[in-house]
Amino acid sequence: GPMMAYTVTRKGRKYLYYQCSRDRKRTTHTCPIRQLSSATIEDAVLERLNAIFRTPELAATLSGMSGMPVATLMRMLSEAFWKEATAVEKSRIVELLVAGITLFEDRMDIEIRTERLISAMKELEHETAEN
Repeated sequence: GPMMAYTVTRKGRKYLYYQCSRDRKRTTHTCPIRQLSSATIEDAVLERLNAIFRTPELAATLSGMSGMPVATLMRMLSEAFWKEATAVEKSRIVELLVAGITLFEDRMDIEIRTERLISAMKELEHETAEN
């Protein structure tokens, strides 16, 4: 089922978790994933996005859709970009580009908003050209 965010306060510190919303309502838990810490899921999503964005296939697709050269796109989406990006920048990228995430016991599917990806790429190209 859909994962819902919730917080737990322990010893004055807040911790964010995602929990299966359907499983939360059941008296007997049946969801195989049930609950994850926000750090676990967010790290996995960023790792997957990093890998997806560095594929030549995605760069070629985006090049065809945006008219930007493949080499420019590959440079903009390089591993160095992800290492240099702040937590706030990474969070914003995820917020803009990820339409949904489906978790399974053995994999994670990410639905990417391609129309927003193209506008974000053009914005990044403009910022890169200015620097």
